[in-house]
Amino acid sequence: MEFFRGRLFKGAIIWLMAGVFAVMFGLVVAGLDPGTLLGGGSSWVMKIGNEKINIQDYQQAQRQASDFANMQGRNDADIDRLAQNILIERAILTDVATAQGIVPDSGELQRAIRKSDELREAFRPYAAALNPADAIQSFARQEAISGVYGAIQDLPLLSNQEIENAYIERNTKVKIKYVEFPYTHYEVSIQPTDEEMRAYYDANRDLFWRGESVDVEFVKLDPTAVQTAITPTDDEVREYYQQHLADFSAEEVRARHILIPVTETATSAQDETARKKAESILALAQAPNADFEALAREHSSDTVSALAGGDLGYFTKGAMVPTFDAAVWDLNTPGQLVGPVKTGFGYHIIQYVDRRLNEKPLESVRFQIESTLKTTQAVERARLDTDELFFEIDAEGADNAVKQERFAPYAAALLSTGYFTKKDANVENVGAAYMYGDFIESAFKTRVGQWSPPIEAVQSYNNRVLGYFLLRVKDRRPAGVADFDSVKEDVETILTKQKARAMAVAAAKRLWSGHSAGETLEALSKKHAPTATDQKTLEVKESSEFASSTGGYISPMGTARSVMVAAFRMSVGDVGGVFEGQSGAYIIQVVSRADANLADLDE
Repeated sequence: MEFFRGRLFKGAIIWLMAGVFAVMFGLVVAGLDPGTLLGGGSSWVMKIGNEKINIQDYQQAQRQASDFANMQGRNDADIDRLAQNILIERAILTDVATAQGIVPDSGELQRAIRKSDELREAFRPYAAALNPADAIQSFARQEAISGVYGAIQDLPLLSNQEIENAYIERNTKVKIKYVEFPYTHYEVSIQPTDEEMRAYYDANRDLFWRGESVDVEFVKLDPTAVQTAITPTDDEVREYYQQHLADFSAEEVRARHILIPVTETATSAQDETARKKAESILALAQAPNADFEALAREHSSDTVSALAGGDLGYFTKGAMVPTFDAAVWDLNTPGQLVGPVKTGFGYHIIQYVDRRLNEKPLESVRFQIESTLKTTQAVERARLDTDELFFEIDAEGADNAVKQERFAPYAAALLSTGYFTKKDANVENVGAAYMYGDFIESAFKTRVGQWSPPIEAVQSYNNRVLGYFLLRVKDRRPAGVADFDSVKEDVETILTKQKARAMAVAAAKRLWSGHSAGETLEALSKKHAPTATDQKTLEVKESSEFASSTGGYISPMGTARSVMVAAFRMSVGDVGGVFEGQSGAYIIQVVSRADANLADLDE
């Protein structure tokens, strides 16, 4: 929108690059804040530079990442890493927009919205979903980010030197050997004292702030629990087949062709000769009373189809190579000709025969239909049973109601969530908060002691029903700093991890202090003199070959950005340390380096 685009000037790209480095440096230095270790839900879970990301924003990023991964068919995607990338990108672009003065103050933006139909229409979804202050803030940030994107797209192309530098960075690869002092090894020997935990709690009370929380008991009826017991009748299968016949049909086209071959190594002259031959055959085929089948048997190099007069039979869209496919599907009159059409095989003269709607026989899709019906019938049964359970709980009490025979197939039982807030990433015994938003919303709307009406939990990206819930709020706590006893386990976890990391780094430094110039990693590892808490032996491991990346992931070491940066600054044979990664402290030796080949870039 011009209101935002007009506020961006030509220095945007400089600020963008500065923002990238500043934010990434802040992330590498700070990493995930200790708040991420808290199972109970602190007020923030991640720091990007100086910005604290609250759990609500993190969950929104998780939902975006999950939807993206599923649309891409990436079932093994690391949702948390994708979510963090989304948040990092947003923070970078927000910093750029702020630095450039693209983000106006709320009063200025409100006045602009009142004057502009375009802005007013774009702002409508924000106003409907958020309170006024948050709506203005979110709208301003998102539109400013869009303005930065637009400015970047309008920038001139990179210079050759910039392209070369980027190519070198992405295609130079190294391999390392390393010894690891894993943090988890030291955790088993650590037991923080009550005094240490109390002191940490008192010094870091802000980490243990909690929003309003509820303690909930619930019953879940999962449709998959009864799905195997459902057998759709033959009539149901046939009815579904007839109602969804379009889903089980595919349009097919039938064509004939004559192929004049051209090899991939053919010269321009040879290609021209083949094209002219194809054109002459096309002229013969276009003559009155021409016999295409006879011409195919005489001239086509596709010996298989030539025997049948060039007949390729029926085939669906996309079955042939793209240029051939596009040419055929543009035809619609029996006997119609097109050509010469060039493919990797040569030049084709194509004759359209006809097309048909090929319906898959019922028996070929019966299993698919039965599976669909089982799922839909199981969902409907679970929905009806949940309605019935709701009334039975009111009449008989929850303990007696869940024991009734009707609900036995679901293994229905009363479960408890413990206390959770609206910002927690997970709800105990329920699942990830971004998947069960309706459950959480209902829990905070329901009065203490009251059972909620049935709640349907649906997976957002494919509308799959995850289950039906009934819940009762047992207790509600106001927002504030959690008392020490309720977060004692969290404090213990934080201190244990901090101490374990310090012990691992200290052990690595003791070994590194004994390194001599020119000494190999294998020789250094033999000097390992373990203390009572150290690992007894050190194994020299080898990484896979890796290129530089902002994430710093090295297989099989894991995420260790400092190791990656150092490895690309070292020469082959150099030994270096001590480096801290996500999982341990490391001493490394560069084994090999394969520099990028700029000749490949030219090609």
